[in-house]
Amino acid sequence: VSLSNVNFVDDNATQIFNSYKKVVMFVACKLRLLVLKNLLALNYSKICMNTEYLHM
Repeated sequence: VSLSNVNFVDDNATQIFNSYKKVVMFVACKLRLLVLKNLLALNYSKICMNTEYLHM
């Protein structure tokens, strides 16, 4: 029972960490887009989103 509990907590922590990481990356992309507001920003946003889809 204790082993399955540890595994459950571990999986939960991993899921929370992964979703948190995705949110941070997404916000970072949006902020970069707002700050730069030019072609470079759009390209960075596309690259960022593509990278996120690959990591999903």
